[in-house]
Amino acid sequence: MLQVVKQIKQRSKVKLKRKDITYELWRLDDAEFRKLRQKSLPIKDDYMFYMHFYLSERENKKKLNLAELYVCLTHLFGDSSDWIDDWKGTFSFPVLLVLEKAQGRFFCYTFTE
Repeated sequence: MLQVVKQIKQRSKVKLKRKDITYELWRLDDAEFRKLRQKSLPIKDDYMFYMHFYLSERENKKKLNLAELYVCLTHLFGDSSDWIDDWKGTFSFPVLLVLEKAQGRFFCYTFTE
């Protein structure tokens, strides 16, 4: 007799709520991230947004430096992924972002590095 065994992965999840929107961040493993990346379309980068964001946060004394950010992400989501950016040589924490609001649930993966 053939038995089907489901493997249940333990994953890290962060859940936040602000106003009427619930945000969930689910940690993806490397295989899941690669599959999503192959079957998705990137959102066009808005470099003016990045510039405005950078300039607005430049004087913020509360923002985390790279080491603090790494420690926080490791605490929340576990060890960094094996995925490496050859150009930047940074750590990575691929996550699935789930937004839940009055209009419905929306899914988007993101690659934190």
